[in-house]
Amino acid sequence: MLTLQKQPYEIYETFSYFERAYFNLPVTAAWKKYDPLRKKLEASYKALQPHLDEVLKKHEEFFRYMDFRATEGDTWVGYVLCSIVFLNEKQNKQETFADDIMELLKAPDMNCEAENQRHAFMQFLQNSEIDSQYKWELLYIYENIDFFCKEMQDIIETLQPAVAKELRHFESEVTTFVNDVRTQIRNIDLESYIKQVTHITLDDAMVRSVYPCVFASNSLAIQEHYLFLGILFDSSFDFQGENEQLDLLLAKMKVLTDPSKFAILKELHKESTYGNDLAKKMNLTPATISHHMNALVSEGFVNLKTGKSKRIYYSVNEDAVKRILQNIEEQLLS
Repeated sequence: MLTLQKQPYEIYETFSYFERAYFNLPVTAAWKKYDPLRKKLEASYKALQPHLDEVLKKHEEFFRYMDFRATEGDTWVGYVLCSIVFLNEKQNKQETFADDIMELLKAPDMNCEAENQRHAFMQFLQNSEIDSQYKWELLYIYENIDFFCKEMQDIIETLQPAVAKELRHFESEVTTFVNDVRTQIRNIDLESYIKQVTHITLDDAMVRSVYPCVFASNSLAIQEHYLFLGILFDSSFDFQGENEQLDLLLAKMKVLTDPSKFAILKELHKESTYGNDLAKKMNLTPATISHHMNALVSEGFVNLKTGKSKRIYYSVNEDAVKRILQNIEEQLLS
């Protein structure tokens, strides 16, 4: 049964802060009414910067191999390592790393015995189209997985007390978010609410708990048995009735008039796909795709679906597109 947790998951919040600060991902809010939250996040980033500087200095070798992720895609290595160390119940770190990387890079299904897993990973890297430098770095991490897991654990544990202190500044926002969700699910189950608001289907997923997320406040992520739902994902992001208020309608129209987002919707109408594959098709960086997808999902124009795999697939929410076109006609011509 899916359950809603009252408080953020401190380890994931720490990693969310770490990846966003390290890669200089912008602190944004989807609506003007959330501007106070954005300012509070910016204040927290400023307060946490000395702690991050300490970590960067202490773990120079680790970060030498983290850099490629900023170019090659959606926080691959750090996200996988965080999952292995803190969220994944599997004991074989090397095998889990290889399996996750192959999945993230869209490897063909490989049914191999455990003793042949290393051979399968080597074969995948050899046949993959990624740059040879990245192949070597992934192989180096794979062969030294204990070192990298230990580094990730030390990074998170060093930052966690300071992040936990900053999280206390957001208790009112988290409480409001949790209470809003509980109000919404009085008449429907939590799974249905998640699908309604985030457009993600959890039918075959292994998710058991939903955590409110602060440092990734306008995004969502699935890791192992957890769904981390940003506190800006609430019912105000979905269509509420036949006629939108004018400001919300104009906000949705603004998203549709962005050339990149419009092109992404056209591409997704052809075929549902996941982030890294979409980035290649659109000739955009995965970080840019992630930015656009947050906006499209928040506005309800894109559906997400996952199964037992951690990979999230995007597709166009045709009903939402048709509704807004109808709404525009009603607002202008009625």
